[in-house]
Amino acid sequence: MDKKNEESNASIRNSSKQAFEKLQNYLLAEINSSGEDLLLLENLNLAAKAGFDKLSVQTQTSLAQSTKIQQTYKQIDLYLDQTEHITDQVADLEVLVGELDEYSKVLEAKFSRIGSDLKQLESELISLKTEHDNLRVKWGGSIDEAKTLVKDHIETLHLYNETKDAAQIVLGKLAEMQNKTIKELHADFNISPSD
Repeated sequence: MDKKNEESNASIRNSSKQAFEKLQNYLLAEINSSGEDLLLLENLNLAAKAGFDKLSVQTQTSLAQSTKIQQTYKQIDLYLDQTEHITDQVADLEVLVGELDEYSKVLEAKFSRIGSDLKQLESELISLKTEHDNLRVKWGGSIDEAKTLVKDHIETLHLYNETKDAAQIVLGKLAEMQNKTIKELHADFNISPSD
């Protein structure tokens, strides 16, 4: 009878060990999968950052060109005010205004192209943000479930250890009360010392 119990206990321990190993392998696979998802998300974030950096450079260029345009217009206003007082330089000022006007048109064309590029970048940024949000929604739950599963497993192990410790204390007190060793109690109750 003891041999059957020992074989049964050994079979249970072996099955438990296999189950814990399979659970461990499953949890590791889930964590690795979540890690790969996080790497994908990081790559998407880096791509979005690169887009932001490009947008920032283009915005700074636009601001610099806008400042040049404003300075050009201020110069034109200054020259126009001076034409009222200096009539003998009207021809020279007209040539200068024509050149500045052509330069302004070139700058406006560049600014218009930059505006189009900015709109395209804004559209791409919105698309990337939507994709990022969708991925966060898609994979956020899996990560939380894995964390909960690991936490539950740890709590179960703590409970098992606390129960085992309490049983050892009870066996110790019982052995003390009956003037026996714990080994003798194990034999009396058919309990394996490893349990």
